Amino acid sequence: MEKQFKKEIDALPEVFSFLDDFMASQKAGEDIAFALHLAVEEFFTNMVKYNTGNQNAIGVSFWREGETLFVRLVDEEAEPFDVTKAGDVDTSLPIEKRKVGGLGIHISKQLVDSLDYKHENGKGIITFTKNLGA
Repeated sequence: MEKQFKKEIDALPEVFSFLDDFMASQKAGEDIAFALHLAVEEFFTNMVKYNTGNQNAIGVSFWREGETLFVRLVDEEAEPFDVTKAGDVDTSLPIEKRKVGGLGIHISKQLVDSLDYKHENGKGIITFTKNLGA
C-alpha cells in the first residue's frame, strides 16, 4: 500500500487511518499497531518540521514480507538527516540535566526492529520494520 500525504501536521489523522487500514488487513496486535503509530508519527512529524524548504508530499508505504511489516516514508527534496545516527538519550539522567530533543527518535528506535535511512536523488528515505512475532 502506498499513498502521498500533504507535508503538514494536519495530515496525521489521514496517515493514521491509512496505517489502521493496513494493520487491520494484517491482523496485527495492538502492541505492534502502537509501535508503528508512534514511529510513523515521529518520523512524519520530523519531515514536516525540519524540511520546510518545499511543500512536496510525503510518500508513505506499508507492506509485508513473511512475518515482517515494513514502513517507508519518502520526503522529496530533503536535506540529509540520518535518523539512525541520532544519539541515544540518557533516560537515567534527571530531566533538568537532559538535552532538549531527540527523545522521540530514541523511543521510536527502541520500538521498531530495524531502522534504515538513505538520502538519494535528493530524497530522504526512512524505512523501518516490525516483526509480527516481536
